[in-house]
Amino acid sequence: MKMHPITGTRADKVRSPVRTGGSTGRVGSYGMTRDGGTRKHHGADYLCQFGHPICAALDGTVMRAGEEIPRAGVVQDGRKGYGYRVYLRHKVTGEGRKLETRYAHLGVIFVRDEQFVRAGEVIGLAGRSGNVDDDCPTHLHFEVRINNNATDPETWLR
Repeated sequence: MKMHPITGTRADKVRSPVRTGGSTGRVGSYGMTRDGGTRKHHGADYLCQFGHPICAALDGTVMRAGEEIPRAGVVQDGRKGYGYRVYLRHKVTGEGRKLETRYAHLGVIFVRDEQFVRAGEVIGLAGRSGNVDDDCPTHLHFEVRINNNATDPETWLR
């Protein structure tokens, strides 16, 4: 049985956050800079239709669910960064590393803080909240963090 290299769980227990049929590609990749700047993109952006189900990638507990509150009142163009978002905390990996996944720009959230969710369970619906520009298509911003350090979600999902 193949084990996931990061979580130490069975590889078939790790799910894509966008259910089959909803993803039409990516609009943003991990590590790319934005608008020619130096700020790195810490996740991958998966194109999907407005209202498409967004799922937990792995069993976990909801750390935060709701609208992002900007630090020190900082907003971009009057919008909040992640908008409606869900952060999930997962079991610590075999090497003692803390694992977290983040789902941003949702339109609707179905979970609440401290709720346990299973891999593949719908946690919300795709939306356009936060700093999604008018000319940017609807997408899910998905992050994977190990010990609070961002890692490439594409590598993690394999």
